[in-house]
Amino acid sequence: MQKGFAKSIPSLILPVLVLIASLGGVVLLQLPRANEDKSSLTQEEALKEEQQKRLRLNILEQLPTFGYNNLLANWIFLDFIQYYGDGPARNLTGNTLSGDYFASVINKDPRFVGAYFILAPATSLFGGDPLRSIALMDEGLEYLTPQTDLAYQIWIYKAIDETLFLGDYETAQRSYEIGANWALYHDTDQARNAARRAQETAAFLATNPDGRLVQASAWMGVYTNARDDQTRELALKKMEQLGAEVIITPSRITVRMPEEE
Repeated sequence: MQKGFAKSIPSLILPVLVLIASLGGVVLLQLPRANEDKSSLTQEEALKEEQQKRLRLNILEQLPTFGYNNLLANWIFLDFIQYYGDGPARNLTGNTLSGDYFASVINKDPRFVGAYFILAPATSLFGGDPLRSIALMDEGLEYLTPQTDLAYQIWIYKAIDETLFLGDYETAQRSYEIGANWALYHDTDQARNAARRAQETAAFLATNPDGRLVQASAWMGVYTNARDDQTRELALKKMEQLGAEVIITPSRITVRMPEEE
């Protein structure tokens, strides 16, 4: 028994070692610029770097996974975080690869719930491709259940995109309702609060409200659910552009719209 198990060890370890070695080779593609000062980065350099990112992403997508798809999905996501957080380069090239990173992660591991919360807004808000963001969330949700931890929030992110970018309040209302129902499967304060807010928003959309109120409500949802400062800052700016007064305290955010004259 023990001898048989010992003989099986090489067959278990070899695929992992091959995958790690392959990932190590991909890392070498990015080492020369890892500690480079970006303050004097030119657009030509940024575009060249973006092409290298695209090439590396293509390589990562084609690597054999040997059943370790989740490991590769995590690696792609970490590569995206480096890409997304490179402010000087993104100011010059935009976030054009965000949707590609999102698609790659979903393709490798659609159950990687935490990745949606960065990749979805990066694709819709900053990558300018809300239709793709919604489609990828739809694709990933096919693999999730109400019992999946935090999966209910994906429905809420989807509803926000449907509100802000499609103006499809009926579909957004349904997404909020599903998100609320999924949240009720989880016995936590966070889930209960999310369910309440989603139910309230769905009911609000059912009243066919004023468009500015809908937009302000959706941007407040973006702010509340944001996982990064860049998204929060954008949401705050958008609410203020709508004429909203935004009051932020440690415990809550309140948005007041001016009354119509």
